[in-house]
Amino acid sequence: MWERFTDRAKSVIRNAKEEAVSRGHEYVRTEHLLIALCKEREGIAYKALENLGVDIDLLIQELERKCGSGP
Repeated sequence: MWERFTDRAKSVIRNAKEEAVSRGHEYVRTEHLLIALCKEREGIAYKALENLGVDIDLLIQELERKCGSGP
């Protein structure tokens, strides 16, 4: 299955998993994926959000706050 993903997509998924684990979550949620996408500064998602005028650092902070920690 992984052979269908680009290296960048694999990296985002790995980073999302790390985000989840670091917060004590048992599975990757949408918020973890969005945080990982926002941290991929050369990615399409980052550039699209930036072009829409989104303050990405503020978005990351808000997502991290809402994610919390624990199961």
